[in-house]
Amino acid sequence: MDLKALRKSLGLKQTDLIGIDQPDVSKIESRLDLKLSTLNKYAKACGLEMEIVFKAKNSGKLVQ
Repeated sequence: MDLKALRKSLGLKQTDLIGIDQPDVSKIESRLDLKLSTLNKYAKACGLEMEIVFKAKNSGKLVQ
């Protein structure tokens, strides 16, 4: 799911994201390569907590 679809699934408009101006939300949602700090800020503005999970391709084993 891309960021725009995530935001919409939460019932949020770009202008609903607190702490990020609407033009910046648009830029973030259209980029393919984002810094983790930008993703974290976006997640927080959506009322979410970001969690990073690494999973081995073949075994499905999670690395924590």
